[in-house]
Amino acid sequence: MTVQEAARVLYERVRERPWFTAVGVGKEQGRDCIVLYVRRRDPEVSGLDSQDWLGYPVVVRKASAPQLLAQAL
Repeated sequence: MTVQEAARVLYERVRERPWFTAVGVGKEQGRDCIVLYVRRRDPEVSGLDSQDWLGYPVVVRKASAPQLLAQAL
């Protein structure tokens, strides 16, 4: 299973949770990982942080509020 496929499975599992924002993929210490973006920390989220999900580590990051590009520059 690829990291993208594993991320898709995690997305299907958590997409309805109130703390969920998005799922992505990246690298952590040179290894493919799943990045889970959340609105807030929750006990369920803490249980996923650094845990392997279908063979890939999960990195939980708090999503910041979106900004218009003109405001960010």
